[in-house]
Amino acid sequence: MPGLLTPRPPSSFSHWQLHIRARTIQPPFCESETGQPRPSLAYPRPPPTRAIIKHPLPMKIATYNVNSIRRRLPIVLDWIAEHTPDVMCLQETKVQDHEFPIDAIRDAGYHASFRGMKAYNGVATLTRTPPEKVIHGLHEGEDSEDFRIIQTVVSGVPIINAYVPQGNSIASEKYALKLAWFRRLRAYFESALNPDQPAIWVGDLNVAPEPIDVYHPEKRVNDPDFHIDARNAYKEVVVWGFVDAFRKLHPDVVQCLRAELRLAHRPYNGDGRDGCALPHRRSRHGSA
Repeated sequence: MPGLLTPRPPSSFSHWQLHIRARTIQPPFCESETGQPRPSLAYPRPPPTRAIIKHPLPMKIATYNVNSIRRRLPIVLDWIAEHTPDVMCLQETKVQDHEFPIDAIRDAGYHASFRGMKAYNGVATLTRTPPEKVIHGLHEGEDSEDFRIIQTVVSGVPIINAYVPQGNSIASEKYALKLAWFRRLRAYFESALNPDQPAIWVGDLNVAPEPIDVYHPEKRVNDPDFHIDARNAYKEVVVWGFVDAFRKLHPDVVQCLRAELRLAHRPYNGDGRDGCALPHRRSRHGSA
């Protein structure tokens, strides 16, 4: 699968950089097993505010399932040298912390925040400026899943880099773990983020939320990344207040993305007019 078995160079992500216009967020509809829409009521979105994001500088954020940082370090270094993102989020680094190539990243002009393990999982966020805050895991203490999620605050903006479990098969314990992980992620957003402030959620989320996100969806209904329960679990997280930046820009493009999606949360601006949230190019007052 893209990003897992045959990782693409992150140059293919260049059009995914955040360049969105904020608008009123309507709670998404989750589908039932019969395919009929039902409103998502479990987690109503936060009440609207009149806050309007005014970020002084553009920010370029990239995400890449690297599938072993040691094997693909040259790809990463070449790409960040060419594109100079402000933030580069990596998943499946597959390396213990003491073996992370910190010197090579530093020589490239980036600070690295990471947590990993041997041969599996691992997340890292590279930033051009020192992060103001780094939070590892879903919570403090044991079973924090710190090798799957890291929050890095850059220019006052929390950037959450996540690697959601793949799920193996829908009859497996790993799939049940995946669904539970989405519920834990929702609780994490509620406790760790301010609904009135901007935030970015990126990573390999291992879900294709809509049929338009995959080819031949009728053949994939039992895939762990497209099964209805995984899609609904994902949507229950999104309803907290996120927007899929790719779909915001390309609502009708049929492209197999699996939601290695770049999601941006931003407060409702109160009057229904477009504001701007962490776009790649923007004016101070939010015109994209």
